[in-house]
Amino acid sequence: MDALIAVVVVAVLIAVCLALVPAARRSEGPTADVLRWVALALAVLGAALLARDVWADAGTFVVAALGLPVVVLLVPVLLARSRWAGLASTAAATVVLAWALVWGLGGGLVLLPAVVAEFVAAALTPRHRALTGS
Repeated sequence: MDALIAVVVVAVLIAVCLALVPAARRSEGPTADVLRWVALALAVLGAALLARDVWADAGTFVVAALGLPVVVLLVPVLLARSRWAGLASTAAATVVLAWALVWGLGGGLVLLPAVVAEFVAAALTPRHRALTGS
């Protein structure tokens, strides 16, 4: 349990430090967009790795236990080109972090790399992304 707390504290500290990066040093968005896809891929990979064990242990709960983080992390990918990209990334990372804490040592640790990637994507998203016509 101490290791879980330490990992979560480090992930949150990294996200907070990156959020404090001045807007002038933020990227134009491609790095954040790639990190959103990476977070989604990490959640899918974690779900695939745990699916059989969770199914054997909890049955149909596997849909909620493993599907919720994947669906939540899909939202920022879909909103990546909107003005809500940063907010969506922050909200998704927070929800998945909360789900990882609820799930605890059973499988929640598998979600922490995806959470860190999503927090970093939120921190690298420009605050005032211009809406483009394309």
